[in-house]
Amino acid sequence: MPVIARVIVVDSDLAAARHWCGRLERLGFGCEPASPTALPALTAFDLALLADGDPDVIARLQPLPILVAGDVIPTGAAAILDPGCTDAALQSRLDALSRLDTMRREIRRRGAVTEGYGGEAAKLPKPPLHVRDARILLYSPTAGEAALLASAGEIVAIDDRFALLDQLQRQPADAVILAGPETAHELFDLIDDIRRNPRLFHLPLIALRDDAPDEAALYGRGLTDLWRQPLTLPRALSHLDTLMRQSRHRLALMRAARESRHPATVDALTGHYIFGFFMANLAAQIRDARAENRQLSLLVLDVLAMRHLNRDHGHIGGDRLLRQIASLLGGLVRGEDVVARLPGAAFAVVLPDTAPDVARRVLTRLDSIVEHTEFALPGRDDAVYLGLKLGLAAVGPGDDADILLARAQADMR
Repeated sequence: MPVIARVIVVDSDLAAARHWCGRLERLGFGCEPASPTALPALTAFDLALLADGDPDVIARLQPLPILVAGDVIPTGAAAILDPGCTDAALQSRLDALSRLDTMRREIRRRGAVTEGYGGEAAKLPKPPLHVRDARILLYSPTAGEAALLASAGEIVAIDDRFALLDQLQRQPADAVILAGPETAHELFDLIDDIRRNPRLFHLPLIALRDDAPDEAALYGRGLTDLWRQPLTLPRALSHLDTLMRQSRHRLALMRAARESRHPATVDALTGHYIFGFFMANLAAQIRDARAENRQLSLLVLDVLAMRHLNRDHGHIGGDRLLRQIASLLGGLVRGEDVVARLPGAAFAVVLPDTAPDVARRVLTRLDSIVEHTEFALPGRDDAVYLGLKLGLAAVGPGDDADILLARAQADMR
């Protein structure tokens, strides 16, 4: 069965390592327990989970991203984990690391295809060691909370929900800590408001609570981390620094991917990849997913009534709408997802390391946002509303790029 990522759990107590593996496998990860004195070949794994911060073991596990169970992140590790965390928190930590690994692998894959068009592969930036100029928005804090977190960076305390959303629109932030609102329902609504903005989809978003809200529901809505009162300061500051470094690294990877795109691979009208590049990349993704037992999903989207729009407003007007849809679509997907223009008014999105149920939620989200977006045409005072025809397919046995695309198109409705 395909897995989200392959994890090695290293613990001198193999029974404890097997317990971690049982939890990880239930969450969809592949897992193997190992003793620090008998590590297997690391090429079979994407991530490592280490029971303690032993520097020697960390050195031997590199270059894997390493998650350490403890309070303070040791040198060489990528993140820390509370040993008593819930499954929802465990999945959130591992998903963050695995998506960064997915992005790095996808940028390399795009580079290999780009070289066939005469371009050069992107140079991958190294993860930052520190975030020295961090800007952190702290919503509805007490004076004591603001003082405790002051060493993490510039703290901007905000008491009003609309002022917080306005600040996020005006100026980038490295993290948002929600010490309010008072009720869990209000917290859910605020998370939804923040995550609705595509630019803020990966922003570290932390809730600081003294009650016990539904963790799984919070993480499912887009929360990055949940801190409990009273605050455990060393762990909180260490994990906050980790989240901000991961966020900065993700932005740097996305920038490297954008800057390395060769003109010959990009559709001039929409700015997304051309069909030929898409098919070559999809073939490589299918090959890698099958070889490494990974999940892979493909979405296809076709703009409804484009023929009538071209007839009523001319092809210039139709092209303008396509550009607007393409821009919106590019802002709604992750950096590791591959967006391409298909013939006509259609697009494809390749979602690496993504299960069909997750891809279906992405498809629903794209459909809803496009449906409620006001598009503009020159010479028209009223807004134009567009609909999509959508399809989804997950890679299966015997699929090649043509078959997978045909299955996704057959699913369109």
